Amino acid sequence: MCDKPINSLQNYGEDIMPLCYACKIIYDREQERKETECREQMRYKNENLLKQNTLYDPAIPEGITYNICRADFLSCDSDNIDTENIRKECNSDESNEKPNSSIATFEVPNLNSSCINHPQVTAQFKCIHCNAALCPTCAFSFPGDIHLCPVCIRKKPSELNPKIKRNACISIFTAAFSFFSWFFLVITQDKLEDTLYPAAIGLITLLFTLFPAITGYAMGVGVLPKKGKKPILLLIGIICNSILIAFFILFAIIGIFMA
Repeated sequence: MCDKPINSLQNYGEDIMPLCYACKIIYDREQERKETECREQMRYKNENLLKQNTLYDPAIPEGITYNICRADFLSCDSDNIDTENIRKECNSDESNEKPNSSIATFEVPNLNSSCINHPQVTAQFKCIHCNAALCPTCAFSFPGDIHLCPVCIRKKPSELNPKIKRNACISIFTAAFSFFSWFFLVITQDKLEDTLYPAAIGLITLLFTLFPAITGYAMGVGVLPKKGKKPILLLIGIICNSILIAFFILFAIIGIFMA
């Protein structure tokens, strides 16, 4: 290997390549390293620029948007990046008409909005139904980071939140399944005792009666609104599953004492 430093290889160009093959390998690896660092710088600048321009700037009025060319954050120490062509592409009218244009537009969010009912209080939540700005006093919170305004809370929650309606239907279905399974086991008790062991009968009872009731009760309580009107369909499922669980525990206690 020749004794010339690596950082001076680029000054020699192709003249040094026939003199030392090892220097050529080192030079190629150094170029690959620079290109890798350049790509990392591009990605880092891109991410930081996006984060900075999505934050609220008090000096900029509402409704102002940023038009940023990719050439502003693609520049690095490598000569392989042709920022001039990219800048021309951004400034061309044809590029602006495309959906996936090189111009990145960022809307300035309004973080200083006031509550719809209390203008002197800064809003912290937004109604998912009407997008009204709400303070903690006016917001009706539901599981899953769902917030409603006082006007929308008077409507049926099942119409506003499909998850409540879905869980209510599942809760009622599990209650019905648990009840009919229990009814079937009572009717066929004599036949089951002749063909199965008592432990197997108990396991079947747990799988087809108690576990579905517990599942339906948990799914109903999990989406029960903390404030406002409680959906009747959801309450029916919770109450039915609660009754089945209570009866199962009661019969289990009676069976223990009778044994």
